Amino acid sequence: MATLTTNKNYLNPTGFRLAIDSTLYPNTEYFCSAVSHPDVFVGEGTLNIPGLNSFIPGDAVSYGTLSVSIIIDEDMTSYIEMVDWLKSVVTSSESVTRDITLQVLSSHSNVSKSIRYKDAFPTNIAQLAFTAAAEEYLTFDVSFRYSEFFFE
Repeated sequence: MATLTTNKNYLNPTGFRLAIDSTLYPNTEYFCSAVSHPDVFVGEGTLNIPGLNSFIPGDAVSYGTLSVSIIIDEDMTSYIEMVDWLKSVVTSSESVTRDITLQVLSSHSNVSKSIRYKDAFPTNIAQLAFTAAAEEYLTFDVSFRYSEFFFE
């Protein structure tokens, strides 16, 4: 039986930090402005009964894409880091996967929970939208695939 939590503080959407590998991707970590934790889902099967289609749960858990938004510095260093990693996915003979950790912060800015995305690698870097009417800083989105995630 589930019990009601004793912590009644709401989770702050701005309370997070992203950690990849600060020796290889320090700018990506520093300039990360948003993370969209992926969906988790189970496929479904159809049970065909005359006059009725019924559904049954699938046999595997699947994970959606991890999406990260990153602010671009004036030298475009954070963008170049991700482009180089993306290119290495298809050109490198060495392992190009890295664990990515999303640190969720409490209302006192302490790490309350960590989510580790195992064996992650970039699969898409979204376009850059340069415009003279912009009122915000330029950002770009990166999509990552990974094998699974764990709460730590």
